Amino acid sequence: QLHFILTDQSVSGGPSVWAEMEQESYFNEYNIEGVSPEQNEIYLEFVPDKLAKTLSSLRTGQTRSVKMKLTKKNDTPCLTFDVELAGAAINTRTCVHDFPVIVLPRKVWADFKEPSLPQFDISICLPELKKLRHLLERYKSLGQAVTVSANKSGRLSLKVESDEGTFST
Repeated sequence: QLHFILTDQSVSGGPSVWAEMEQESYFNEYNIEGVSPEQNEIYLEFVPDKLAKTLSSLRTGQTRSVKMKLTKKNDTPCLTFDVELAGAAINTRTCVHDFPVIVLPRKVWADFKEPSLPQFDISICLPELKKLRHLLERYKSLGQAVTVSANKSGRLSLKVESDEGTFST
């Protein structure tokens, strides 16, 4: 599994967002070599906004494949993204992004354990991410925060409040 963990240092130090991605849902091939077969894990730290900017070439819709590798460039650990861009049948281009990361030592791994979940009454299956992203891009210019709410009747609501008014979908 690939976990994205967002931490807020001002809170009690634990994760504030925990996202799990099943590798078979996103990757055709997946190979990881961690510290040992028993601890087949790698913990990396990076700034999410900078990673999003680095991978902006993936938005063009001309991407054939992406390879993500942990590499070392000039003594700096990097996530290297080999992006194969579509072209004519025999004319493909590869764009390489080296994104600096910090490899976290094993002594801090305990700080990144999955939080226990409280009992919940409902779970939410979100609509297609493209639709949500399109909506959130428009909401971004309207306010600082989006409130997401859902109910047992299957209603999902996104709301932005600003000086100009309240906008809800």
